[in-house]
Amino acid sequence: MEYYAHSTKLPDKSWQTMAEHLEHTAQLARDFAESFNAGEFAYLCGMLHDVGKYSKEFQDKLKGVLLAVDHSSAGAKEAVSLYGNTLGRLLAYCIAGHHSGLPDYGTAASTEGTLYARLHKQIKDYSAYRNDPMLKLYTPSGGFPVQPIGDQVGFTISFFIRMIYSCLVDADFLDTETYMAGRIRPRGTTVTMHELDNRLSMFLAQFTCDETRINYKRKEILERCLTMASADTGLYTLTVPTG
Repeated sequence: MEYYAHSTKLPDKSWQTMAEHLEHTAQLARDFAESFNAGEFAYLCGMLHDVGKYSKEFQDKLKGVLLAVDHSSAGAKEAVSLYGNTLGRLLAYCIAGHHSGLPDYGTAASTEGTLYARLHKQIKDYSAYRNDPMLKLYTPSGGFPVQPIGDQVGFTISFFIRMIYSCLVDADFLDTETYMAGRIRPRGTTVTMHELDNRLSMFLAQFTCDETRINYKRKEILERCLTMASADTGLYTLTVPTG
């Protein structure tokens, strides 16, 4: 049986296979993450992020059956099963949130949304992915390519997860867009960073603070951020009101 990642109503266009989407996404994610020596981690996320689509229910959904199918939790569960609670959980954060955003870990009391809940959720059978010879999984050859900033190990790991997550999400969207459009759409060739900076500055200049107290605070926060942007390179904290 052939498994598909994306469908189309165009009569002369074939559906994108799972093997094609996972391989392309994994390769793109690896290319993005190579710049910070984490290509293998991003590649594994790319390979596992959509394995939940190997369920019969998701394939029926592509054919028009009205179903709600959670395909992200499968890859997160598989990551922990294959790579354990250290590496596996790191990958699981990225995979579980590749459509909805990075989740909190949660606790046994969590009912939905958290990574804990996703990892313990009963989902549709996706085991057919293990029979796809195109899926290439392996154990990364080295440890985490990160150097903790002082004693901030937790901060360093969480930042690393966000970097991997960004690579996965970008790769997933780009490959899907390429399939849907039938061509690779270039990035960064229409507007320069200098022009974008000018547009942002013009927009921020319109940000007034004479309406409400919250707008006054927003203006204050903005000015503080702009001031610190010209300071020495480093890590800074910003305490602001929310709600």
